[in-house]
Amino acid sequence: MEKIILIRGSSTGEVNEHLAQGWKVKLLKTVNDATTSRFYAYAVLEKEDE
Repeated sequence: MEKIILIRGSSTGEVNEHLAQGWKVKLLKTVNDATTSRFYAYAVLEKEDE
């Protein structure tokens, strides 16, 4: 099973919760919005089907 999470700035609470539940990071892609200078990241998480 996989899911995609959007991480805004340093707000990592949601992804930390998933990691504590046994999810693993499969891919992490960072994005910088040049118009607002904000940082984002897309994380693809994976977990074995239960």
